[in-house]
Formats: sequence, structure tokens, C-alpha cells
Amino acid sequence: MSISRVLRGEVHRKERARKLTPQEVQDLRYLARAGTFTQEDLSARFGISQGEVSRIVNGELYAHVPPATKEQEQAARKKARDEWIEREYARMMASIPLEDDRPPRM
Repeated sequence: MSISRVLRGEVHRKERARKLTPQEVQDLRYLARAGTFTQEDLSARFGISQGEVSRIVNGELYAHVPPATKEQEQAARKKARDEWIEREYARMMASIPLEDDRPPRM
């Protein structure tokens, strides 16, 4: 977003593509800390830019959101594990050739 667009009134300075809920902020911080996902993965998952992910993790954005409780971190861990299992299952299934893809036997 450029300063000239703000000055022309096309965009408000504080306008963002998407606001995150406190729960999403806590999940994002936990997932970033756990190292399961890259910041690019998290930006795609939460619908924000990679720069915003970095600022959230570093406490520059959403500083008012308190750290997650143990129960919230466990729920985020389970959710991340389930998503990883689904992603790996889909990747493995995509690598298995179908019956029609095999060459005919002679």
C-alpha cells in the first residue's frame, strides 16, 4: 500500500485484508514457535501476508492478545498434526499409480 493511495483516500492507513480473532493469533504464534510451518505456509493458511505473520510472531501486531493457555496450545497442536496427516496422506495417494496408468502385461 503506497502513501499516495492513502493520501488520495483510496485506502485507509489501518486497513488490512483480514482481521484475525484472538484464537487465530494464538494458534499462529504457537504454530510459528513449533516450527511445523514456514511463515509463507502460515500466511496462506490465515489469509494474511508473510510480513504480517512476522510482525504478529514478534509481537508488533496484536500485542494485546495474551499468550495461549496449555489447553489452547494442545488444541492447536492436535489441529496441526491432523492437517499434516491429511496432507501427507493426500501426497502419498497422489504418488500411487492407478490401474489404468500401468503398462499392459505381456
